[in-house]
Parts: sequence; structure tokens; C-alpha cells
Amino acid sequence: MRAEDPEVLTARVHQVREKRRGVLPPEPSAGSVFRNPPETSPGGCSNWQVQGALERGGASKRTPRNVIINPGEATAEGVRSLVKQMVARVRERFGVELQLELKILDSNGNVVSDLEAALA
Repeated sequence: MRAEDPEVLTARVHQVREKRRGVLPPEPSAGSVFRNPPETSPGGCSNWQVQGALERGGASKRTPRNVIINPGEATAEGVRSLVKQMVARVRERFGVELQLELKILDSNGNVVSDLEAALA
């Protein structure tokens, strides 16, 4: 891997930030949590809240479904728990297995690819 020009990297960061600002809610979030299933979007969990983590999907054009926000006191465990509940709810109601778009890391910093293991 070769080093990138710092000015190019800074410009890229600003570009991504501006794109996100137009699509995502103003509260802190990790962006989109799940990949959209074919022909639909994961729903059925709007306004669910666990340990400060809040799924406010579809509440406005700036809050698309599938985004968990932190309105102030969310913990990583709260986000993980909310994601786990959303997976179970969508599976139960629609028979759809959600796929994570969000990357979850184990305690060593490695990406956990198996959804059930990631949420255990």
C-alpha cells in the first residue's frame, strides 16, 4: 500500500462528510446498519430504543430506515442489542434474514463476519 497525498485524503473526507450530511440525520450515527433486502427495505422497528441507541427510521427524509442514531447516551452494547432485536423482529415478521452493512469488531479489532457471532 502506498501513502496517499494528505491533501487528496482531506478532500475525500470532506466529500464523504458532505454526502452523509445530506442523507443522514444530524445526530451521531454509524450510517446504514443493514443492506437492503431485495425489493424492500428493512422496516418494522421504527422508534425502538435500547440503552440510548435509537432506530428512528423513516421519521423524516433525513432519517432513512435502517439507521441507528445516538441522541446522547447510547452505548456500544445498546447498539448491539438494538441490532440484535431488529434482526429477530424482521426475521419473525417478514421471514427476511438481514445482512449487516455495518462492520462489527471483536475484542481484538477483527471484523466478525457471522451475524449471530457478531451479535452474541
